[in-house]
Amino acid sequence: MPGVLSAADIAEFRGLVATLAFPDTFVLVRDTEVSDGAGGRTLSTATVAAGDCRLRATGSGTERTIADQLGWQAAYAVDISPSVDVRPSDRITVNGRAMEIGAVVDSGTWSMVKTLVCQEQP
Repeated sequence: MPGVLSAADIAEFRGLVATLAFPDTFVLVRDTEVSDGAGGRTLSTATVAAGDCRLRATGSGTERTIADQLGWQAAYAVDISPSVDVRPSDRITVNGRAMEIGAVVDSGTWSMVKTLVCQEQP
């Protein structure tokens, strides 16, 4: 069917977005429980993803609405690849700046980016 993008086409476009539109870098960490070897559990922090991103101020629209609902006056949007597994409980560092993730805005299968609404940590 002409005009329909294949999965390979979408992946290629996402690769172009990452190359051209992501001038910043991120590291994403997650707390997980692991066995302590004595029948208990202990909290461990692991890096779950790292790569290129775009850090920008939240404008108007969905991102700003979410920031307002969270009570964040100074909020940022971080655009990452839609393939990254990210949760609001994760922590992200962008260009060495620690950020709290307030929400993950995922626009679905056709989206070229996944947007995180974040607030810089002191």
